[in-house]
Amino acid sequence: MSMVRIEQLSKYFNEGSQQRQVLDAVNACVDEGEFVALLGRSGSGKSTLLNLISG
Repeated sequence: MSMVRIEQLSKYFNEGSQQRQVLDAVNACVDEGEFVALLGRSGSGKSTLLNLISG
């Protein structure tokens, strides 16, 4: 059973007159009892993804 399901999640930030896309159509399914690690360089959207999931 899925505890968390993400489908086609995208996120943009405005930087002056331009938009910066930090998440592009992210899909994920985390089942009960699974562990997940988010890896990536600084500014790649890890914290943004967690904030969007947590509401």
